[in-house]
Amino acid sequence: MVSFLSGLTGAIAGGVIYLVGETAWPPPPESTNPVSVWGIILAVPTFAIIAYLVVFSMSRMSVGKTLKACAWPLVSTIILSGIIGTVCGLAVDSSIKKKVRQNRLIRHTMENFVEIFEAIRRKDPTDPPATLEGLVGVKDFDPKVLQNPANPSGRGYFYVSTPLDRREKKILVCDFREDSVRDLRIVLFNNGRVEDFGERAFQDLLRNPENKEFRELLRKAEGK
Repeated sequence: MVSFLSGLTGAIAGGVIYLVGETAWPPPPESTNPVSVWGIILAVPTFAIIAYLVVFSMSRMSVGKTLKACAWPLVSTIILSGIIGTVCGLAVDSSIKKKVRQNRLIRHTMENFVEIFEAIRRKDPTDPPATLEGLVGVKDFDPKVLQNPANPSGRGYFYVSTPLDRREKKILVCDFREDSVRDLRIVLFNNGRVEDFGERAFQDLLRNPENKEFRELLRKAEGK
């Protein structure tokens, strides 16, 4: 009972101190690791100290004997906590890194679409090129923009030549389903807006009358 209470009290105290450390010294915004290092540094000794004090206060042993009796359980608990924490931390870290990478790919494609729109606008907004390759040679346009970062060696983006018009919202460019990240489809409209849609919402968008031509050509391109 004494060991249980000491461990429980130590764990609660360590958890509180970890939250304090996480609040005072949070991970940097660009970090892919959500764990506060300073929170852990403060929490581990807090757990050991509080657990020892509980045992000492509930026993009639001297300070030395209490420390000797608590040493192995405390050390083994700290080691076990470290192993479990490391395994869980690595799993969480891997998941977060994957999500960060996916976010970068999505953001990169959106930036590419903005560049494509601006290149069409500079070339001739009322008479866009028949293919995206027709933008090569436009001033300040980098051909690498036509590559999908999620699949640089793939087909790039799907495009249907459509005059630019700020008053409309017809699909101009989208990524192929085979290259979609997190099942999101990135779309550039002929009014310059760039948005992401889940696959179901994207299919609903394709059913709009103004996107009929785009829908039919995309289905052929994707083999549907």
